[in-house]
Amino acid sequence: MQRRARPEEHGLLVLENGGPGEDWAGVEMLPPMPPPERCEQCAESSCGVTLVLALICVFVGLTQAAATSSMEKPKTWVFLGLIYAEAIVALVCLLGILCADPGTIQRSPSTCFPLPEQVAELVRAGRPIEGLRNIRENGRSFCVRCLVWRPDPQGRAGSDDDSDEFEEGEVHHCSTCQRCVRDFDHHCGVFGRCIAGKGFAGTMGYFKVIISMGVAGCVTSFGFLLVGHF
Repeated sequence: MQRRARPEEHGLLVLENGGPGEDWAGVEMLPPMPPPERCEQCAESSCGVTLVLALICVFVGLTQAAATSSMEKPKTWVFLGLIYAEAIVALVCLLGILCADPGTIQRSPSTCFPLPEQVAELVRAGRPIEGLRNIRENGRSFCVRCLVWRPDPQGRAGSDDDSDEFEEGEVHHCSTCQRCVRDFDHHCGVFGRCIAGKGFAGTMGYFKVIISMGVAGCVTSFGFLLVGHF
């Protein structure tokens, strides 16, 4: 069930039950999403890209250089195949971390409405939504920055999203990316992106694999240096 807002409500659509058949007009009338901290993201991601490319160059270069004197040995091609495969997987994971959606809660009629009354009053008046704390109600919380309802399974009434103390698996608003993310683990200061997701979902899988490829590349490269000439 839904009702259309009165003209003085600036066209906002308040969905009483959040059921199907919602209209996006109300969502489009909401204030814009807060912009991410682009400079900080770019600086962090530049460090991550540089680190990954540097490690690839070191591990592949060492293996390739050591292989030049023993190309006739079958094990040489095994190690070369391994190091290049690990490098390719690492590059794919790097792109995944930088480009994949970590699990952002998107605005929609069902996630935005009904607006809490104190938020609705500010929106109707065209005033900035400042100084409000997140609103918790019936096992979920409303983010006053993204203007979305999100699950609040921990039921941590009175907690603050800006705090570093959050439970595993909960939704968290990242102050750098300026988005609410499901199953938030941490904002990575190396790659400039949120690392989130259960198991290998979201960006968590890419993060786990790229770390594994770093370890595997080190083992492959220095392992070949040790055994390559025997």
